[in-house]
Amino acid sequence: MQEKLPVHLTAGADIDMLRVLMLAGLAKGEIAPPVRTLSGHVQPPAAVTEITQMGRMMANRFPVEQRSR
Repeated sequence: MQEKLPVHLTAGADIDMLRVLMLAGLAKGEIAPPVRTLSGHVQPPAAVTEITQMGRMMANRFPVEQRSR
């Protein structure tokens, strides 16, 4: 499944995955810092803005099989 960029992420696990991909140089994106609230912290949405050339090479080399739902 391909989506047009930017892709906005709201789930905490997805945002953490984007952090890892950015650190590895496989993707570029924007992640706002968490916002402190009275009940803890809230993570604003993040955005994937680019898949790097290395990221595209890795995606082609290690494709993910789509599971049927």
